[in-house]
Amino acid sequence: MIRVAFRVDSSRQIGSGHAMRCATLAGLLRQRGAEVVFVCRELDGNYCDWLEAQGHAVHRLPVPAIGEPLDGRLAHATWLGVTQARDSAETREALAGGTWDWLIVDHYGLDAEWETAMRPTARRIMAIDDLADRRHDVDLLLDQNVVEGVNDRYLGRVPEHCGLLLGPAFALLQAVYAQLHQASRSRATPMRRLFIFFGGVDPQNLTGLALQAVRILGRTDLTVDAVIGANNPHANVIRRVAAEVPQVRLHYNLPSLAPLMAEADLAIGAGGTASWERCCLGLPSLIITFAANQVPLAVGLSNLCLARWLGEAGKIDAQVLSHAISEALDDEALLEYSVRCHALVDGRGAERAISVMQASGDLEMHLRPAIAGDEKLLLRWANDPLVRRNAFDQNAIDSATHHLWFRDRLSEVDRFRIFIAETQLGIPVGQVRFERQKSYWSIDYSLDAAFRGAGLGKRLLGDALAELARQEPNSQLLARVKLTNHPSRRVFESLGFVSSNKGGIMVFSRAAADQGEN
Repeated sequence: MIRVAFRVDSSRQIGSGHAMRCATLAGLLRQRGAEVVFVCRELDGNYCDWLEAQGHAVHRLPVPAIGEPLDGRLAHATWLGVTQARDSAETREALAGGTWDWLIVDHYGLDAEWETAMRPTARRIMAIDDLADRRHDVDLLLDQNVVEGVNDRYLGRVPEHCGLLLGPAFALLQAVYAQLHQASRSRATPMRRLFIFFGGVDPQNLTGLALQAVRILGRTDLTVDAVIGANNPHANVIRRVAAEVPQVRLHYNLPSLAPLMAEADLAIGAGGTASWERCCLGLPSLIITFAANQVPLAVGLSNLCLARWLGEAGKIDAQVLSHAISEALDDEALLEYSVRCHALVDGRGAERAISVMQASGDLEMHLRPAIAGDEKLLLRWANDPLVRRNAFDQNAIDSATHHLWFRDRLSEVDRFRIFIAETQLGIPVGQVRFERQKSYWSIDYSLDAAFRGAGLGKRLLGDALAELARQEPNSQLLARVKLTNHPSRRVFESLGFVSSNKGGIMVFSRAAADQGEN
């Protein structure tokens, strides 16, 4: 049984999204037999009781004293309420009594300082982040967002051995979203059912603004579901506005938004974690952001035609929002948004994350040929710090050069074979590349950092060699490896390659059909 600890906070300032996505991951871990505990500070409006109601053990850190010193260098230092040194000391005390297999931290107010201090407590540390605005000392990092530069924005911010789980394939959603994703319906115009939700807190009362916009719209043929969270400070004001709009139904502190989202035609909400819930169910959205950290995601969603970003709170009034809703209700372009959203997020992100966390030598995976859509993935792998250090040319590869290189290799199938290994859930594990020379095929391979150390290198290369032997049965194989690259040397030796040292470079050779050792 693995032991997993979470360090996450929730409050009126932070909101509930971080705690909820951690609870999703924790719930699935517990279903698979893990021991799980949360460490949370008792901030104003926290969700500790809610976590306990979900069956999770919670260690509560004390309320920060008035005037408590903070680490001012982080943009979200006020979210923590204390210094990182104090928080790490209190967290270590809360987790005393044995080593934890994983420590998962989801907190904008914590960075590498805290993570390094926690190293003696856990074998491995994972960060859940959205911002890429600080350094991390972790073994695995999950960022579920689609923003500009997503494949390289953590370069220099994480250790070179750190695995990266990037993009909405890793969105941490409740299991019900994956279930409803399979049965989600196609939307059609005119849209008649609206869903309004601006988070568990909604500090600027954008829910009230949206209801005012619906009232101005004056459409009696609409059904409007508006959800307010337990910590919404504007609940009484929202009730009064809703009472003036007969077609509005208010819902309070629901255990899941999924059923209402599944029935809706159009959503109005913020740019936080609920964005992926809407995408999973193919629900087109109008977004108003109320925090700076929501803007990059809103821009990314808008640029990809996955949602329509209207702007920041304070710059949108009820009249403007009413006009935007009126246009959206009959806008067939939003139906295409719905299709793209549904294709992007399947709701199985937590399963994928856990499959990486628990990866071992018997991981189920399969090979497929590389396709044009793998270009950015292969560039990220090529520029991985460990890959570059083991390469004979250690300079980073720019995207333009890589684009031309990759285009040529996809077009010349007689000379080049590139295979991608994936898990059963479609998580890329690594790549193997064969290039035909005059009398042999040269070999290049690499594992995603998230899967290193699990004993998968031999299987990855062995499976690719078997496929090449099937396609080119009489081929000779050759690989050049640096003397210092001991893991690769061991893999080639275990697969029956004969080695020789030529000028300080290890050269490995064998026939394609020679299976070597089992």
